[in-house]
Amino acid sequence: MLQTELDTLKERHLRLRVPASAADQLVGRVPGEVARRALPDGALSLVVVRDEGIAWPALVTAPGVHADVLSLEDLFVEVAE
Repeated sequence: MLQTELDTLKERHLRLRVPASAADQLVGRVPGEVARRALPDGALSLVVVRDEGIAWPALVTAPGVHADVLSLEDLFVEVAE
C-alpha cells in the first residue's frame, strides 16, 4: 500500500476528522478506510485512500467533516498505530 512515489501517496490519502454527531452514524468501514482512531471528544479520525481515477468517498464532503492532506510522517504514524 505504501510502496509508491511520495507525491502519489500524498494525493491518494486523506485524514478525515468526523465530528461526534456524525461519527455515531458510521456503521462499518468507510470505502478506502485504512485507519480509524476515536478522539477524546467523541469524534473520529479516519485515514482513507483512493485508487487513481476513483473519487473520494462521499464522507469527505459531508457537513462538519474536515479533510487534511497528510505529510509522509503523519501518514506513517496513522497507518502504523
